[in-house]
Amino acid sequence: MGIRVIWAAALALVVPAGGQAAPLTLADAVQYAIGHSPTLDSALRAASIADLQYRNTTAAFLPSLDLTSTHGVKRTKVTNQPLADNPWTSDLNVALTETLYDNGVSLTKHRIAELALDAARIDFEGARARLARDVAIDFYKYSLAVKLGQVAQERAKILSGQFAKVSSAYRYGLKTRQDFLRFKTQVQRADIDRVSAESDVRSSVEALRKDLGVPLAP
Repeated sequence: MGIRVIWAAALALVVPAGGQAAPLTLADAVQYAIGHSPTLDSALRAASIADLQYRNTTAAFLPSLDLTSTHGVKRTKVTNQPLADNPWTSDLNVALTETLYDNGVSLTKHRIAELALDAARIDFEGARARLARDVAIDFYKYSLAVKLGQVAQERAKILSGQFAKVSSAYRYGLKTRQDFLRFKTQVQRADIDRVSAESDVRSSVEALRKDLGVPLAP
């Protein structure tokens, strides 16, 4: 697989199916990672749970309103009281209660929940900062690998063309065997460098995909 094919696949990292690939910038990569990273999503969920627990402990300081209703049929007659024409009965009760003192239990729970929320928020901010750092590092590694891969591919192409000319000249006795072997060695070395560069590009793309939360290619 050539560098251009790998480069095109890398550019399409954040492009939805059917969309037109556009150059992938560092800002795009960081923004996409923040919205799709499983690690950051877990930290965000933990912060959301901590926030909910904090809200629940805050509600303990507020009065509670209890509403109860009872519906039924009168089956017995009360002594010295005429039987009601309507046997149905219905009761509605409203009670407003407030805990004035609970030995500091609610206040302690509230403080613990507040500290847990602060810790969860700090963890989330830290996870987001680390993610942005990792994306930046891997993005520049990926960009460098692509550039070096393009150079290696172009060098291999140039040497291959030169070797073809030297081989032809050697067959006609215009080049020495030493020239032939020297160019052959250079071409072989350039081809090895090209293959190694393609491998580096693939590795950098996989690392960047992992940061972005994009499934790795099978």
